[in-house]
Amino acid sequence: MAARSFGTAEKVLGFLAVIGWLAVIAAAILSYIAYDVLGGMEAFVMGGSVALGGLVMIAVAQLGLAQIETARATAGILEHLRNSAGRGVAEGAATDAASRIRDVPLTRRKPAHVGGARSLVRVYKDVAIERTPEGIEADGEVYDSVDDAEAAIRRKRGES
Repeated sequence: MAARSFGTAEKVLGFLAVIGWLAVIAAAILSYIAYDVLGGMEAFVMGGSVALGGLVMIAVAQLGLAQIETARATAGILEHLRNSAGRGVAEGAATDAASRIRDVPLTRRKPAHVGGARSLVRVYKDVAIERTPEGIEADGEVYDSVDDAEAAIRRKRGES
């Protein structure tokens, strides 16, 4: 998958931020000049409204740039998951698991194993199959082999 380029958006948002800062500077100068001519509160209301507009422009530009960085970080995470699919995880299981994380209810998650290391063998029909010191664990039960765990998952779902 080709990396997306956000160059135009970054330039437009950068330009918007520069215009915003120029508005803030212009507001300060305007307030100073208007204070001599109009005096008091009128000068600060006039300059303050221009400064507020400039600060809003800066904020919008920063929000847009943050959105671009979020998109880049998300693409990096996806690329990392795709690259890690070949290292101890069945092809595609890492990306499939990542795309289904929001569908896994929190009540099915067990606390971290205290007695030893756990390692993910594969994800089968949205169920993580892990190797533990006790054996192969899937859906809260321990089995002798990965095939036994997969067969139990099929039985629980009413498949043959």
